[in-house]
This record gives sequence, C-alpha cells and structure tokens, in this order.
Amino acid sequence: ARDIQKWEYIPLGPFTAKNLGTSISPWIVTVEALRPYIVDNYPQDPTPFPYLRHDDKFNFDI
Repeated sequence: ARDIQKWEYIPLGPFTAKNLGTSISPWIVTVEALRPYIVDNYPQDPTPFPYLRHDDKFNFDI
C-alpha cells in the first residue's frame, strides 16, 4: 500500500492507499465472466506505475 500512497496522493488525497486491507473478497472472477465488460483501453491520468501498466488494447468496465 505504501508504494501506491505517493502516486495516488495527487488525484485522490492521502487516505485511500490505507484502505487496502479493509476488505478483500474471497471470490475469484474468471476472464470469461468479465468478457461482457470489456471496453476499449483509455488514457490514464496520472499514468500508473510501470508494473501496473499493460499493453492490451482493452480494459474492464465493471
């Protein structure tokens, strides 16, 4: 959570990174179940850290 805290501070404020451990769902959602929610990729601002980026031409709108 600390690595995200500095990045998210500008658009969201200093508090949301600390919510990481608050609620973690026990469910696993397969890619097949997410297929109806695929949308074209869109620019993200601020740009995510390199390890959070992907080259896929789509995202999920859930």
